[in-house]
Amino acid sequence: MATPQPGIGDWYRLKGGALFEVVAFDADDGTIEIQYFDGTVEEMDIEDWEAQWEEGALESAEAPEDWSGSVDIESGDEQGRGADSYGDDRDIRASPLEGIAAFGRQQVELFTSGVLLAHPGAIAPLAHWTLFAILAAVMALRRRFSDAVWSAGVLGLAVLTGTTNGVPRYTVTIFPGFVLLFELLETRPRVRRAVLALSAAMLLLRSAFFVNWHFVS
Repeated sequence: MATPQPGIGDWYRLKGGALFEVVAFDADDGTIEIQYFDGTVEEMDIEDWEAQWEEGALESAEAPEDWSGSVDIESGDEQGRGADSYGDDRDIRASPLEGIAAFGRQQVELFTSGVLLAHPGAIAPLAHWTLFAILAAVMALRRRFSDAVWSAGVLGLAVLTGTTNGVPRYTVTIFPGFVLLFELLETRPRVRRAVLALSAAMLLLRSAFFVNWHFVS
């Protein structure tokens, strides 16, 4: 079965649950620009596109009912309507419960669809979210309730988006978590060295991805 060419404006879904739209395709450079439902923009090589289709990790999908809020276009640009109709659409919002349910489904699909075996790095956003959730629990146990509430609120916002894509953009604001990590590692030199080594390796890896035109959140 031939791999379908990416169509601008068409929607697709990773087997891990992430929904995205193709917003640009440069056949000469062999690059595809995609935008996830939460607004995150990423660039994909045509080789990666074809490989994911062959592995069954990518599939066509229907456009979400209210997708205009996640991309940087006016609804009138896409629908051919004037500014008068904008007021009719401005109150459309996705239900918070739908976001929570989508977040849960994405994690279930991550472990049941086989995408994790094909792409182990797909676990990184969930692992990142889980780390800060554990830190928030430790804050509560240490009676740092304001820090715990702040952390839980930020993590909750990430859940409401319905996807783990872009989680680091949320957790970077959980400054009490970084303070707590320092405190936990200060008296554990061996663990601290291991964490620093792992962090350095991940920094080099992510930097290599970035300079090769891969999106790094």
